[in-house]
Amino acid sequence: MNLAFVKKINEKTFVIRFFRPEDEVDLCGHATIGAHFFTLKTLDNKNTAHTRNFAPLYGIEEESATGGANGALSCYLFKYLKNNFNYQNLIFEQGNIMGTPSLVFVELEIKNDNITCVKVGGNAIFDEKLRISLN
Repeated sequence: MNLAFVKKINEKTFVIRFFRPEDEVDLCGHATIGAHFFTLKTLDNKNTAHTRNFAPLYGIEEESATGGANGALSCYLFKYLKNNFNYQNLIFEQGNIMGTPSLVFVELEIKNDNITCVKVGGNAIFDEKLRISLN
């Protein structure tokens, strides 16, 4: 089992602590890679939630757009706040605090009150070009 704990230091500062078994394989599909936080208080009232994603154990202080995490969050919102949202048009704002604002768009397909498909998308801006050589 992997656990992430958040401790509030002051009004704007939080510390994330990760705990995991010593023999866990990195990125094996169930590892605690990071933490995804959200609030329903948004900067733009047409958006669903404001999110932030952190993975400091892997050198990612914060991500400006996290499609997979926002897709999972959409499923969570459907389960626990089912009647509060239009699940064919969820919009998540992320990256604003970093100065790289993004919008992640999610659509849930629902049949018989079950999620059958999660579609995630958004727009991107070219930021950096890297060349990687594999030998």
